[in-house]
Amino acid sequence: MSEPAWLTLDELSAYLKIGRTSLYRMAREGEIPATKIGNQWRFNRGQIDEWMKRRLAQPRPARASASPDLCSVLRAERVLFLESCTKERALNRLIDCLASAAAMPPREKLAAGIFRREEMMSTGIGLGIGVPHVRLPSVPQLVMAAGICRPPIADYESLDRQPVRLIFMLIAGQDQHAAYLKLLSQISSRLVDPEFRERLWNCPDAESFCRAMRSEQ
Repeated sequence: MSEPAWLTLDELSAYLKIGRTSLYRMAREGEIPATKIGNQWRFNRGQIDEWMKRRLAQPRPARASASPDLCSVLRAERVLFLESCTKERALNRLIDCLASAAAMPPREKLAAGIFRREEMMSTGIGLGIGVPHVRLPSVPQLVMAAGICRPPIADYESLDRQPVRLIFMLIAGQDQHAAYLKLLSQISSRLVDPEFRERLWNCPDAESFCRAMRSEQ
């Protein structure tokens, strides 16, 4: 009987002798070849075998050079206070901010990518957080802007239907998949703490916002 070409997460765990939780994180962060079908991860056996050969032939990259940290990407000049904004207006203000970054593609391309992503599914992930994001082939490096929404944005259409108070917009290149996923994961995990979210929302200025983010590293 021939071996299956595609493996489930449990089958891959048994095949590689790696824990299911570790494999799930690796797939989510782009560290292992994976395809998501619906809400389930699937793994091509041939791709996994090639990945293992490369992994065994080369030393593991140093952790420090794996990807940029959230706080190294977010700068004070890209932290905006968004007063009395709708979702569309807030996103446009953050796009304007990032369009001025060095070597960025034209603003209309950034806007088209961000709003196309929103049409697929709202990036309001719940807990008062929005994470609009897109990858574009002409983007040379990861860039991020943050918005503090006062009052919260009611029409963001979040998963938990709660108004959005904090927005983190991330734009990356097509070849930055792993770093892109890691930054999105950092945002989600760091902002689980309700006291920290409240602290960020109440920051009086951009510098204190960035200091608060650095304090949670």
